[in-house]
Amino acid sequence: MFSSSLSFFSHVKNGRANPSFLVNRFYIYTPQRPSLTLGIKNVFRTLHSSDDSVKIDPTQQSAQGPLRPNNSMQRRGTRLNSAKYSRRIWTEEEDELLRSLFETQGPRYSFIASQFPERTVATVYNRCKLLSLNNKGALNYGPWGKDELEALRKLTDGMTNESHIPWEEIQRRLPQSRPLSLIKQTWYHSINPKWNHGLWAAEETERLKRLIDNLGTNDWCTISDLHGTRSPRQCLEKYRYQMAPRQKGRFTPAEDNAILMAVEKYGDKDFKIIKEVLQSERTPRQISQHYRYALDPAYNRAPWSEMEKDTLYRLILKHGNDMIKIREIMGGNRHPKDMYNKYKLYERQLREEKADDPAHNKDSETIKPST
Repeated sequence: MFSSSLSFFSHVKNGRANPSFLVNRFYIYTPQRPSLTLGIKNVFRTLHSSDDSVKIDPTQQSAQGPLRPNNSMQRRGTRLNSAKYSRRIWTEEEDELLRSLFETQGPRYSFIASQFPERTVATVYNRCKLLSLNNKGALNYGPWGKDELEALRKLTDGMTNESHIPWEEIQRRLPQSRPLSLIKQTWYHSINPKWNHGLWAAEETERLKRLIDNLGTNDWCTISDLHGTRSPRQCLEKYRYQMAPRQKGRFTPAEDNAILMAVEKYGDKDFKIIKEVLQSERTPRQISQHYRYALDPAYNRAPWSEMEKDTLYRLILKHGNDMIKIREIMGGNRHPKDMYNKYKLYERQLREEKADDPAHNKDSETIKPST
């Protein structure tokens, strides 16, 4: 056995094998000798100190198989701030490169991911599934519809212990075929009765603030456990999008010009890079939404004429708030959000004018936006 381990060392040292793979293979051969395995893993780490794929935590020893992070379902979606990867939109060029690599290399996801410096192996794998490149197109990996969520909620009604839930039976009875891992993730974060859902109470927010002050922002699972009523992902998103220090208020003309210049140079797909270039205190989402809704030159930003506003108002009363359809009827190139905002302003203006006119004692017709 030890001679075989020396053979493993030789392969790794000479760069002829993936060290992570060999670490786990050796562990399979020595399941009852975790101390020996841990020592060998530390040697691997020494030989490949620059290889981030070999990270050993002595507290995570197990005699059941290769070491894996605990609570993977809870930790999903709560990547640490120190991670070098970022979420951003896949470009057409990236999708084309992914298709080409998958066609030539097959499901070698680690190798394919190495061609995308800012994408993890898991991200590449999931993108392949979404594009049906790995012949699993029969399973739906896209966003969940309201009917699916409601069906999952009914099928798990009254169940609180995830280990006792008949996941395979639920998978067969859902409206669309979903992978078990995704069903479990969706239940845990969106339906699990252990967590509160919807708006945060003031007391919940204050409790989260105290925990972050004491523990920092690197372990959302611990924060969630101590918080008690919100999942790790809920705590992370509450902090990231509502509590983290950031600049608020209207964008200045100087910011607008800087954003346009940065987009011209770096493109409009990764606003994390643009934030870093601008050294802005605003979040990437703030910058992205401001650009898409207020600055994107692909849309008509000219002042609205009175005829345009009146036409928009009448079409919305007739067709509802389907802005895409109304834009096609009007023949213009306004942004749908800009159109809806203009409608609401014009509606309020008409209502105020009629309120000041004694001849009118009724409010103008209104419609509710779709949810």
